[in-house]
Amino acid sequence: MDEEKDLGEDLFKGDNLFNIEPISDTANMGPMVHLFDEGNYRVMGQEVEIFWRWVIYRGPHPIQEGVSLSEKAARRAAQSCLVYFKQVDDRVEGHFSGRESQAEGEGEGARRRPFWDE
Repeated sequence: MDEEKDLGEDLFKGDNLFNIEPISDTANMGPMVHLFDEGNYRVMGQEVEIFWRWVIYRGPHPIQEGVSLSEKAARRAAQSCLVYFKQVDDRVEGHFSGRESQAEGEGEGARRRPFWDE
């Protein structure tokens, strides 16, 4: 009986090193679709063969992306990230609100807004 060869050994040797084609060239990808909006955030998704790729945008800026096994799981994963981002937003707002009350008598330019509110 022939000995079984570990195919993983040869994957990173010689010409095979980093010779893996990017997903966008080889995968059957669907269009980006709107999954949901929440506050300042928009979540887009894309079906890529056996998984869903999702991207969270704050305004025009992509801030987080990931993959999930289904559209439902993509929505759930993005929602869990948004919980964190909203907590950060609340802290930033609290910080700027506190600075505004301290700087009321300090003149122009005392309060700066986060870049995503501009």
